[in-house]
This record gives sequence, C-alpha cells and structure tokens, in this order.
Amino acid sequence: MNIKIHPVIVPNFLGITRELRTHKRHVDSRSMTPEDVAQYDCKTLFYDVFFNPKNTILYAIGPALLNFKCELPISALKLTDKTLDFTITEINPKTTVLKAQLKQTDGLKETNEVKIVFGKRWTWTGIIEISQLSSSSNITLSTIQKDNEIRWIQDWIRYYRNAHDVDRVIIYDNNSSYQSKLEEKLASLETDVLVIHWNFPYGPARSHGNQMCQLGSLNHCRLKFGDGGYGLNFDIDELLVVRKSSLKDLLKEQDIVYFDSYMVPPVSQLSEDYSFSSFLLRDKLSRLQEGSYKATKYAYKFSNVYANSVHFAMSVYQKKGKYLEKVLKKLKLEKHLSKWLNKRPIVSLETAYYLHYSAITSGWKAPERLDVQSETNSLVEDYSVIDALERSTTKSPFPNSS
Repeated sequence: MNIKIHPVIVPNFLGITRELRTHKRHVDSRSMTPEDVAQYDCKTLFYDVFFNPKNTILYAIGPALLNFKCELPISALKLTDKTLDFTITEINPKTTVLKAQLKQTDGLKETNEVKIVFGKRWTWTGIIEISQLSSSSNITLSTIQKDNEIRWIQDWIRYYRNAHDVDRVIIYDNNSSYQSKLEEKLASLETDVLVIHWNFPYGPARSHGNQMCQLGSLNHCRLKFGDGGYGLNFDIDELLVVRKSSLKDLLKEQDIVYFDSYMVPPVSQLSEDYSFSSFLLRDKLSRLQEGSYKATKYAYKFSNVYANSVHFAMSVYQKKGKYLEKVLKKLKLEKHLSKWLNKRPIVSLETAYYLHYSAITSGWKAPERLDVQSETNSLVEDYSVIDALERSTTKSPFPNSS
C-alpha cells in the first residue's frame, strides 16, 4: 500500500535556501566541496503535513529550520476556516515538529484544507486526508532505503515476520530506480507493507551533520503510525536475533531496549543472487566490545518516546529530566543526573543482538563494504538467521542459534 505525503517545499520565486548546519565533513574535518553541498536539502520546510492515528493532532515534520526561522517565520496555521494554536519544537538538532492539538469542535472531514502562513511572504495550502489506519500494529518495523536488491528487502521482511511476529513494515523509499514498482514487488508477502515515497535529498554522504532525511523518517513513523504497540529501528542490512525469552517480553520491561551488534563480512566471491543466507560467519567480538559505543539499534514503545535518532532514542521521562538537568546545572549537581539521562539499557549478547551485513548494500554510500575479508580467524559460525528464514511462521518464532 502506498502512503501519500504532503511536503512543504520553499518555492523558487522566494529566492531562499537553507543554510548548511555545518561546513565540515565528518570523514576528514575538511570543508564541504561543491559535490557535498549538491547533496544537501536546501529547500524542504516540512516532509509531510498529517494527522495522528486518532485524528486528534495535526503535525508537520521537517528538517532543522536554521535560517528559515527568521526568513520564513510561521505566523498562522489554519484548518479549513479555523486558526489553530500551534507549537514548533526542535526535538533534536536536525528535526523540527509543528504540532496543533485539535478540539472536537474543529470538525474534521475525510479531506481537509490546511494552510501554513509564512508571514507576508508566502502561504502553503494542502488538502490533507484524515488518518484511516485499518488497525493498530503490535510490532512495526520501519526503515529508509534506496536501491537495495528486492530479494534482500523480501528476505528482511520474511525474517522479521518469522522471527519476531512483526505485523507491519513501513518502507521509506528514497528515490530508488524501481520506486514505481516497489509496492507491486512486495505485494505477495504475508505482511502489511506500507511504502512511502520519501524523495528528499538524503544529505552529503561525507557530512553526518548535514544528513537530516533519515531522522525525519524515523520520527514521522512514530508520530503518524504509532497508535500503541512497538517500533523496531533496523535497516535492510540488519537482522535482530533474540536468543532468550522473546522480543515482546524484552519490550515489556523497558520503554526502549538497545541491542549490541556483530558485523557479518563477505569472506568469498559473492554470487549474483546472494542474500542473508549466503553468510555463515560473523565477527567474534561485538561492536561494543570493539569500542564502537554508538553502534546500537533499538526497539521501543511508541507512546513513551519523545524523539528518535538512528542509534538511540529519548524517552518521555528522559525529556522531562532535561529540564531538571538545567536546574541542577546551576547548583553544580548535574553529574548525578547525566548518567541516567544518557543511559542505554543494552541487553546482554547472551540474550539478543543484531547482525549487520556488510555486503547487503547498494554501495551508494560505502562501496568498500563489498570488499572480501580474507582473514577468517576472527570469525565464528552463526546460523540464527538461516534457521529463521527456512522455517514457517507456524513454528516457534525464536531461533536456537549457535
């Protein structure tokens, strides 16, 4: 099923573009080149304007406003003929959320005219449909992707359905060459698959500080589809393995559950039709054991998270703690709170982890991931994913991995 979005793009006649968040590249700390700048999203104000699942809130979500705050200040938000009270919040340094709590008297219809007034300079008008989600999902898996092989996407969906009972998958497709046919290619899967054409500049590959597209999709998923249940944040090249208990049991214990990972490199020449089952070896040491503390992914309860990032999320309670931190900072007591605010409840490797497949990539960001690793002494066998892909959903959904 294709989900329509309503972007707000700065029109060319205004002659305004978004300034860079940073002029530096993360790969070498050098200044951005014209090639880097060409990949930057300089025009998108909001990726989408939409209602939440219960149709009680009108949202707009977009990249950091930066200079647009002053050059295109939002002076009014209108729903049909009514002016709404609204807030604009930067939920993280790269994501802006406009929010209007609706009243029963606002009288929504199936389609509604929404206007965002940018002072005297410009007014955006869109026709926004009410949310008509057929049912709530117990566990939703989402990702942003571009030009991955269709067989990888199909296997990725099958794995999460078989291993973790995922009942809804949301794919934010970032201008793939086969985008118009993607929905059709995934239609035969026994899972509710939603495809969103998320055709915004991803951001410069060599400048993490200027990449805002993925964060927009993560938070859009939570706000637009998060009607109860849980969300999983894993890319096409990442498969979660739960060895003890179950994913549902882990999620009952925490608002956010974090997982360590193992890299799975190619160790021989790859066949033309390779996929996850082609890889039997993973690293002995996890990413955290190797010192890469940020290399976690997570599952979370939709209702208890304030903001999503790629490798971590902020819970509602942690957000409240940020206000307290400001008070304690004045009293020079903030160190007592900082550990709690930055805490990540990472489950043990004996309980769960995810496998990160180097060669499951279209190579557009990091072509070196396809390089074959000749040294295998640091690798061990792991059949967890293969076992899950080969069994039917009627059998036990949790692999007994090596």
